[in-house]
Amino acid sequence: MLQLCSTFRPQLLFSPQIRITDGVLIPQLNFGSSNSVVSIRPVIRCQRVSGGRGGANRSKPAKPPVKEGSNKTVIEGLVTESLPNGMFRVDLENGVNILGYICGKIRKNFIRILPGDKVKVEMSVYDSTKGRIVFRMSSRD
Repeated sequence: MLQLCSTFRPQLLFSPQIRITDGVLIPQLNFGSSNSVVSIRPVIRCQRVSGGRGGANRSKPAKPPVKEGSNKTVIEGLVTESLPNGMFRVDLENGVNILGYICGKIRKNFIRILPGDKVKVEMSVYDSTKGRIVFRMSSRD
């Protein structure tokens, strides 16, 4: 029951005073001696599933699925020349000289690539003159 204050005591009316609207039963409240009748509508509250503001329990976003028909090949090569804007001349294992540019993760993590480093280059089958440098091999390899 709902109690507003000591002088007003709402009373739930019985079945003749219950209205049906859009298939929902709506009970009405009568405030004692006054002639006012108030309809009570059901309240639906939505709760967060995760229960919090994030932090340690926050789930990581799903990685996009890898395309099966990906037309990329990964080849090892040796950096021969450093060019502006994160581009390099790379000599591949098969003897071809290509223009390689660094990928976003290497750029983001400030991984330094110098002439003489061994790298893995991802190449498209559509353009064999350019490639994306996806991995810098350690000096032990």
